[in-house]
Amino acid sequence: MNKIKTKTVGRVTAAAALSLGLAASAVSVASASTHGSRHGGRHGFADGTNWTKGFGGVVTAVTATSVTVTGRHGTSSAFVITPTTTFAEGSTTVLPAALVVGDRIEIQVSSSATTTATSIGIRPAWSIRLGGLVTAVTATSVTVIGRHGTSSTFVITPTTTFSEGSTTVLPAVLVVGSSVDIQVSSSAITTATSIDIDLTRFGGEVTVVSGDTITILGHDGVSSTILVGTTTTFSKGGATAALTDVAAGLYVSAQGVIGATPTTLDASSVTIGGQCHSSGASQGANHSDSNSRSEGNDQGSQGNQGSHSQGSHGRGFAGRGSSHHGNSRR
Repeated sequence: MNKIKTKTVGRVTAAAALSLGLAASAVSVASASTHGSRHGGRHGFADGTNWTKGFGGVVTAVTATSVTVTGRHGTSSAFVITPTTTFAEGSTTVLPAALVVGDRIEIQVSSSATTTATSIGIRPAWSIRLGGLVTAVTATSVTVIGRHGTSSTFVITPTTTFSEGSTTVLPAVLVVGSSVDIQVSSSAITTATSIDIDLTRFGGEVTVVSGDTITILGHDGVSSTILVGTTTTFSKGGATAALTDVAAGLYVSAQGVIGATPTTLDASSVTIGGQCHSSGASQGANHSDSNSRSEGNDQGSQGNQGSHSQGSHGRGFAGRGSSHHGNSRR
């Protein structure tokens, strides 16, 4: 009899424990369900909530009611712009008119309307520097070829600035054969905001000095002409010198810009070396060292430090320029 009572009590206790366990399980499931419901909207689970999703790309077309962007994988998508769509550039709210072709943007849409933009964030434009050798130039455009042989044309506007190093120059200084660094904006990559004309160095043995013209012969056997003027500086052995110190048989190195022809240099400075022992013997090349600046980016940046590079050839777009050219200045 006692054994029967003991079994009965044990069964009741087990049943109670099972009931409590099921109840606890139910509470746990309910809690998990509630947690999932609260956070599901953000991750796109569960039902009903209008979670947001972002899309990024470059604007290829824009109207008052739509914007088309191309993503990094080359996919083009169009989004509807409504009167409630907000626009911002960084943390600043801007007008819809601020959105233009070429802008890099991020678009937020609702899960209930995935093709309608709720907000559009415009990434601030940054500067890009491109280098190359000028193959054609007009009052409104310049065409350059980069180190990889790619030819590109850039628009010159009334606000485009021109410089030689730290010196501002007139647009007329830019000529075919010039090696340049062109700065553009990420929002208008075919329009030049500034053009820096790189300086070129000619070196060789002096063969003739006539008036303000110095003729030299480079180690490659090519004859070049150095034009000097009232602003040209001369040095010899670290001391100030003059044109009268230049004589046939001496080695000279001149820095300046390309003149009327690719073998003519308008010199800003001339360094006079020693006597050459052989005609143009490895003392230097006609088209010697030209300044080269390396791009960063990425755009935006983007750094302009670099190394000297032999030859008057233009550096590639990623490599920032090389030799410099310009019109004769006396």
